[in-house]
Amino acid sequence: MKRLWSIWGITILVAIVALVGGCSRDKIIGQVENPADYSSWDPAGLYASPGDSVQFSARVRTTDQNRRMLTFNGISDTVIAAHNCEIVRLNNNNSEAPIPFGDIQPDDSVEIKGVRQQNKYVLAHKIRNCTRMGNFDLSFRDTILTIDYDAMTFTVSNRSETIMADSNTIIRGTLTRRIAYDDHINGETPGSGTAGKLINQYMYSAQDTTLNFADLTIGNVVEIRANILDSVTLLALYIHVANCQDKPQQCTQFTAPLASVDTAAKIVTWEGYNWTGLVCKGTQLLAADGTTELTLADFAVGEMVAVRGLPLVGDTLKVCKMEKAAE
Repeated sequence: MKRLWSIWGITILVAIVALVGGCSRDKIIGQVENPADYSSWDPAGLYASPGDSVQFSARVRTTDQNRRMLTFNGISDTVIAAHNCEIVRLNNNNSEAPIPFGDIQPDDSVEIKGVRQQNKYVLAHKIRNCTRMGNFDLSFRDTILTIDYDAMTFTVSNRSETIMADSNTIIRGTLTRRIAYDDHINGETPGSGTAGKLINQYMYSAQDTTLNFADLTIGNVVEIRANILDSVTLLALYIHVANCQDKPQQCTQFTAPLASVDTAAKIVTWEGYNWTGLVCKGTQLLAADGTTELTLADFAVGEMVAVRGLPLVGDTLKVCKMEKAAE
């Protein structure tokens, strides 16, 4: 009987040694030679060493339905959708709807969230297809964090891309005006095209207005429709400033003669004011008719101008609009 137990003991010991040998650091049970074959052996990435979290937007170049793999234009990363990857489409009302991997097609604009593996692949845990009905890739609402007025670019709080604007970008804002209102005296109501609300004998009316890039400022809440240029750059097609009525006191307006004009430095000053005016790329410069666009070189010392701008640090004024005053 003891001999029988000895034989069984030796057999069990041999099996344990074989198992340990087969599960050594150099050889993992189930491992395959081609790490790209995640979808067949390790769809959730359980055996791949985790790396840095990544998030980017790009246009799809190729798709591989069998391996749930994506490649992109201008980006070297190859993305593999994990077995439990959340794949959604962004709808026109900014809601998300689940879609199968097969709905992703070449030239679609997608947002990827995942983890970079040691084998250089990105294992995605969320893929959002931003290609929708309409003429833009994606839309979002966020707060302006930084602005470069000369380059006509800005960043927002919750996205990593630089957002560009150009001459075709439509910029609008909602302005709120307070109008004195007494129904028993004159029955004054807001003008046409406005939506108003009576509060404490004042009528508050909201009306959209066209803005320029120079009107944007840090802290503005903006609603943006944009196209994806590459993984780090978006081109804004439409910008709507949601809260420009919240800070009307920031805007400074006055009419005064020009004291100096420095076209090289893009700096102007005015008689009777201590402001140093910065004329940015998005500054609106107009003739006295209010429609003809000018350059800074068209303005001369002594000319009367109407100015609208935003105060910055100290006595610096970012000029949003400067128009020659009618004689």
